[in-house]
Amino acid sequence: MLLTSTIGIFIASYGSEKATNFKEALLNIAKMPVLYGVILGVLFQLTHITLPSTIIEGIHSIGSASIPTITILLGMQLAEIKSQKFDFKYVGNITFIRMVISPVVIAVLVSYMPVSHLMKNVFILLAAMPIAANTTLLALQFNTKPNLVSYITLVTTLISLLSIPITLYFLG
Repeated sequence: MLLTSTIGIFIASYGSEKATNFKEALLNIAKMPVLYGVILGVLFQLTHITLPSTIIEGIHSIGSASIPTITILLGMQLAEIKSQKFDFKYVGNITFIRMVISPVVIAVLVSYMPVSHLMKNVFILLAAMPIAANTTLLALQFNTKPNLVSYITLVTTLISLLSIPITLYFLG
């Protein structure tokens, strides 16, 4: 999430259809509350500050609502793209990179990592997952081809119905 909230936001805002310069893209990163949450979390962890259970429960409730909210936004975005046609080279290339190249590259990288076999398999499986719905949220927020991003999210999610079992088979 930290990479999405920094590099992802920078790419989405810098690539926006609205003219955005380098400085504005960096400012968009600074506007995101996730960074401040990470800083506070690390600070609380280092100083051993414990939050009251009522605050923790509220944070958990908000966290639990995030996935359904993003899913609803993705569904609303997909409902708008019925009549649009996308250039297959974009959809095909991104899908191939995400669903095939990414797990293979990660498999090679983790073979050199000093972690357990189970952790290596987890990394490979995570790399084989479809494009996250958060990308649709960022594409909507920064107007960076949200329809195309939503469609690719849908395509990779549908393909993952086959690719994840195949990946699990190869992982043993």
